[in-house]
Amino acid sequence: MTAPAFLDVLEEIVTEVVEPAAADVDARGAFPVAAVSALGSRGLLGLLSATDVGGLGGSLEDAAKVVRRLAAACGSTAMVVCMHYCATAVIEQYGSEDVRRSIAAGRHLSTLAFSETGSRSQFWAPLSTAVPDGEHVRLDASKSWITSAGVADSYVWTSRPASASDGATLWLVPADAEGLKVAAPFDGLGLRGNASSPVVAVDVSVPAGARLGEDGAGLDIALGVVLPVFQVLNAACSLGFMDAGIAKAIAHVTTARFEHLDQTLAAQPVVRQHVAVMKNTADTASTLVDDAIAALAAGRPDAPLRMLQAKAVAGDAALEVLDRAMQIGGGAAFRKEIGIERHFRDARASAVMAPTLDALQEFIGRALCGLPLFG
Repeated sequence: MTAPAFLDVLEEIVTEVVEPAAADVDARGAFPVAAVSALGSRGLLGLLSATDVGGLGGSLEDAAKVVRRLAAACGSTAMVVCMHYCATAVIEQYGSEDVRRSIAAGRHLSTLAFSETGSRSQFWAPLSTAVPDGEHVRLDASKSWITSAGVADSYVWTSRPASASDGATLWLVPADAEGLKVAAPFDGLGLRGNASSPVVAVDVSVPAGARLGEDGAGLDIALGVVLPVFQVLNAACSLGFMDAGIAKAIAHVTTARFEHLDQTLAAQPVVRQHVAVMKNTADTASTLVDDAIAALAAGRPDAPLRMLQAKAVAGDAALEVLDRAMQIGGGAAFRKEIGIERHFRDARASAVMAPTLDALQEFIGRALCGLPLFG
């Protein structure tokens, strides 16, 4: 499937499956089963899988386009796919061929299990344990948030090392492993259908071969493989929210009227100024995200900085843009018919999703000052 072809397939799925169900997914907090199934059966869950295992061999840029378009239609679907692509990036490098082929074929949905109750959004400090037990390892953990919890087929899981003296270790944990329990259903402000719930592991046994990478090397993998993908794709979600918010705000202000003036809302200068600021803010963020993708692809020296900036800038921009969209939509924007308030709520998540906006600004500042990210 060529690049234009996968985008055409994506548009069909969005138009026929994702958009018609988006409001209901949000209202009921229902996992977008039909959307994920369609993305799998049409090859898009295997976008980042290598061609030699049956995938599309797509790039991070391709994945960002998919997530951005999905986010403009349904934030929950976009976040599920975002986290699946993040997990796929690790599995492609360190996972078994069987799992890789299953992902490529659209039969396997994966996700990340990084954040923990004890260290919260500081995913780089896992408290969960991995204890060797013959040819197996026993995992105990209290994971605070796992997207697609109870729905995904596997979790890319962090723990303290099994034997190494320090660092962290990654595992591919089957979601149906005995001893795993989804602690509570998700009933959130936004991204209401992404099934992001706490998961508790009590004496969960996995084969030692489920380890992804070397024991103790998990943090390096998380920062070197997962973080760039997550940062860019989370930023793509924010860009998609802005795309939708701007389009719906413009549709509203160009049709809603002041009957006593015989004018649309768009005839008012202050409304047009808000629209202009929204578009300027969104395009500025989009340009930076595009540059981050280009920097990562080319291995430019500024790639780590641009990668850190991508989620921070796009997430912050989405907060501003969707706030303006709500403002110029007035009372009508608070109702669900226009759809702006759904994107407004979904856009809140980026600022508190690890690494949080506050943490990213600290990392960016440390990088600019020549300091290590952690210290």
